[in-house]
Amino acid sequence: MKSHMIVIAILVFAGVTGLLAQDAAMPLLLQGIVTDTDGTPIAGAVVEIWQTDVNGVYDHPGDSTPDELVDDFQYYGTATTDEDGSYAFLTIKPGQYEPRPVHIHFKVKIEDETILTSQFYFAEDGTRADPSILLEIEDLETEEMGLLRVAIGDIVLDLNGRTGNELTPTASQQEGPFYPVVEFAEYDNNLTDPQIDEDPEDVLITAGLEAPVATEEPAE
Repeated sequence: MKSHMIVIAILVFAGVTGLLAQDAAMPLLLQGIVTDTDGTPIAGAVVEIWQTDVNGVYDHPGDSTPDELVDDFQYYGTATTDEDGSYAFLTIKPGQYEPRPVHIHFKVKIEDETILTSQFYFAEDGTRADPSILLEIEDLETEEMGLLRVAIGDIVLDLNGRTGNELTPTASQQEGPFYPVVEFAEYDNNLTDPQIDEDPEDVLITAGLEAPVATEEPAE
């Protein structure tokens, strides 16, 4: 795990001091850096994610009805990369949508153009996937939130037509049938606090700050 990524200021989680997305789930901090294949960080890229809740249900008319959804989970979110290309989401590990392995869908857009569509999987589930989309999770004990799961999802975009790449581009995957029928820009990157924000850019959780969240060594 890249040590420079396991840092986040507690203040950006104002109001998030407990588990909001169902008692059966533990908060998951998904964060990473978006770069090109030369390793140059890409600022201002928009990362969208969408996933199931802990019960394996999507918020989509093709998969669920309103009474099947939980009211304390957002199901999708948006983050914009900062100057060093970093992004972050506070979410939960999805429930399994049979027969597929557990996964989180994502898109990366630059100036409203979709550059990459893919899915993250979880190594702890034994899923076989391209290493570029396989998340390793580390459990950290934090002062404000207790036990927090942290997953690093660095994303490498191929912006030069696969010529002269120093880094291997992140593998693409199909969008799937449940891309949310919402205006993504109205939703922030804290999926454990469902809301529509008038100005979501003001409340984004930000990765890569200076204050470490860990107070102890990771749990065995």
